[in-house]
Order: sequence, then structure tokens, then C-alpha cells
Amino acid sequence: MKKIAYLILILIVTSCNVFKEKKEYSFTYEFENKTSQRNILETIKVLKKRLDNYGVENSITNQKGERLHINVKAINLDSIRLNSLILNQGKLEFWELYKGNDFHDFMIDVNEFFTDTTLEDSIQVQPLLSKIASQGYPGGPIVFQFKAEDTASVNKMLGNKEARFLISEDFLNVKFLWGVADESGQHPLYAAKSNRDGRPPLTGASITEAMHSFGPIGRPVVAIAMNDKGALTWERITENAFLNRTFIAITINDLVYTAPGVAAGAIKGGRSEISGDFTVEEAQDLAIILSSNGKIPKLNLVNN
Repeated sequence: MKKIAYLILILIVTSCNVFKEKKEYSFTYEFENKTSQRNILETIKVLKKRLDNYGVENSITNQKGERLHINVKAINLDSIRLNSLILNQGKLEFWELYKGNDFHDFMIDVNEFFTDTTLEDSIQVQPLLSKIASQGYPGGPIVFQFKAEDTASVNKMLGNKEARFLISEDFLNVKFLWGVADESGQHPLYAAKSNRDGRPPLTGASITEAMHSFGPIGRPVVAIAMNDKGALTWERITENAFLNRTFIAITINDLVYTAPGVAAGAIKGGRSEISGDFTVEEAQDLAIILSSNGKIPKLNLVNN
């Protein structure tokens, strides 16, 4: 009975959409950085798959070497959502994290390295510590939290070649990651385990399936499945997180959207969920982007 009702609902929605006029959109994009013809063709392939999965009529042409012209005909979609779908790089990465408080001493050392003494010797400037807005809980994944306007200067200090010599040998290849802003507008800073190449142990290349769903408390999530190789890597890093009581950062386009711990041992089978402060539409769009099997270079909208 439920299946019959569901089919009737689909027929009603479909019949309603037949009589709605499709809106036509036209976008022109250019690559932010110079890229090869091969990358251009690959980008077109990925974007074409995204729009096809969205169920909209589309055409993509390469204009003037490094410009893409995209035409879309759609019902019940606006240009803002379509533009976001196209511009999203689809760069998904998984990182093992250190505990945030492991880096408090390093942050103090960096602060001292950059401390300036003003003309009045009694006044000391705290270039890094003064920018801390708040901190995470002991043993948690957050090093400190900073206001958006301070992230660039924090990056500059933490990325200084001389200041990097202050870091402990245990954390030589650390990669600092920013998280999405919380309700107060503060961005959490995380410290991820990395290697000389700065590569994560697992990327979106291992994703075989992605779909939007709802988590245990009813919030939108993106459920993902991985190939065999990805599943084995996921099992290993979740086991490490469980044994060491650490966390795993899931980043989208270099921003941490969630940094969960692992409460019940290694996660086998390569199935997991990406959570965050998603709306239903954002979860739907992210699922389409991740299931399109490829990330794209950064694009800039020229006109629409």
C-alpha cells in the first residue's frame, strides 16, 4: 500500500512539473589558474555528470581556451543554487588529527618568536596569543578558535619557515586545518597528521556512492560508500583514532566540516556519514558533487 501511495505521489509531482515552464540559465566561468587542455576536458566531464545527476538539461562548451560556457534548463532551481553546484571543487579529504592541547606549547613558542617590544619596554605585544577567541575541551581535536579576520595572520605565523623549527619532532609534518565557522563566527584550528607531500591518507577518489540522508537526530547528512582500497584505509585510520582516543577530520574544499571521534572500534566496510550544519538542499547537492567521481580546479564566475 505504501509503495502504491509513493508511486501516485511521484506521478502527481511529475505531472505538475510537465506544465511548469523550464527556466533557462547561462553561465560563463574561467579557470583561476592556467590549466592544461586535458584538465579542461576532465572538468567538463565532471560538471556534465553533476548536472546530469541533477536531472537538468545542460550543455557545456569550451570558449577562448580557458573559459567554460554552461547553459542549463531547469524547473524549481535558481541560479544561486546552480552556480554553487558548479563552483564547488568537490575536494573531499580525510585526515587523522592530533589532540588540540598537544600544540599549546608550540603556539606559545610561536607567539614568543613573533613578540615585539614597543618603544615602552613595559608593554608587550602578544601577536598570536592575543588573537585566540576561545579553546576546545581538554583532549579534544581543536587547538584554539579564532575570528575570521585573524585567520590570515595566524596562517602567516604558523607557516613561517623559521617558526616551524620550534615544533616538536613528533609533529614535524603537521598540517594545520581550519574548520567552518561556528554560530559565533569563530573558526576552529585543527592539527592533522601529514607527510612530506602534505597528502591525506584518504580522499574522495575512493568514494563509489554518495547520497543525502538523515542522521540519528534528524539532521541532514551525506552517506558514503568506498571502494575496497578506501575501505581498508578507513578501517585503519578509524582503528588508530579509537585506540589513541583521537579524531578524524573530514574536509570539503580544505575546510573541516566535522571532526568525529570513534567510539566503538574500527569502522569496517567503507560506509560512513559526513555530517555538518547542512540544510537538506546542501546535503543533496554535496551528495551529487561527491558521486560525480572527480574534483575540479577553482573556477570564477565571469557573468550569468
